[in-house]
Parts: sequence; structure tokens; C-alpha cells
Amino acid sequence: MLIRSLLASLPAVLVYLVALPWLALRLDRWLGLQGLLPSWAEPLAILFILAGLALAGWSFWALTFRGRGTPNPLVPTTQLVDTGPFRRSRNPLMLGGWLLGGGLAMLLRSASLMALVGAIVFAGCLYVRGVEEARMLARFGESWKGYVSRTPRWIALR
Repeated sequence: MLIRSLLASLPAVLVYLVALPWLALRLDRWLGLQGLLPSWAEPLAILFILAGLALAGWSFWALTFRGRGTPNPLVPTTQLVDTGPFRRSRNPLMLGGWLLGGGLAMLLRSASLMALVGAIVFAGCLYVRGVEEARMLARFGESWKGYVSRTPRWIALR
């Protein structure tokens, strides 16, 4: 189960953590944007990266072992996960990824990567509202409706 989940997630992880930063740093150099983000943001970047890794790792574990599937929508979970980080957010894996991406952009001081992460956040919001939630309702029915009624889409501020 773990190997399948890791393999299903690997392409997205490689694109997000290797290809996009590489592309963004090249784009920064090409556009003359190197070092535009302040160096004082580096300690904050480390905090974002660690928080993102922790949240994404916990969410990955919950989807793999509690949901009996993978984080990849092409190989989805077979059970609705509403425990762990999913008690406070319906999308903690995305939140963790966004924190990690933003932290990496700050650490690399890459304006292009920050813009790419912003575009990913925007696209993720559209995807969740337009595609993922409808699929979850179709797969889990009343259980999903109950989960939606008690759990915010992004984060509980209470």
C-alpha cells in the first residue's frame, strides 16, 4: 500500500519540488528577477517548509493508511478520511503543499516560483470547487455531506 501511494505521488512531487523550482530560477535569471525577495524571509521560509512537510506528510499517511488509497486522484482512496489533519480541513495535503511551495520560493528568493505557487493555489481552489468535491459526493454520498457540514474546505479558524 505504501509503495503504491509513493509511486502514485512521485510525479507530482518531482514536478512541484524539482522541475518548477528549476524552471523558476531560470526564469528569474532570464527576466532579471534574482534576489528580489528579501533575505530576512529565509527564517520564515524554513518555518513554512517544515510546517508544509509536516502537514503534507501527515495527510499522505492518513490517505494511504486510513483511506486505503493514494493522494493521487487517479488512484483515489476507497474510504472517506475524516480524522487526523482531515478533522480541521478537507484539503490539508494541498495546504501543506502550498506552504512548502511558498517556503521554497522564499528560501530560493525566487519571485517566479512565488508567482507559480500562487497560480497553483488559484488552480487548486478552482479544481477543488469544480471537480474534486463533485467526485467526492458521487463516491461517498451522505458520508461526504456530513463531513462537508462539519469540516471547512481549507482551514478551521476556531
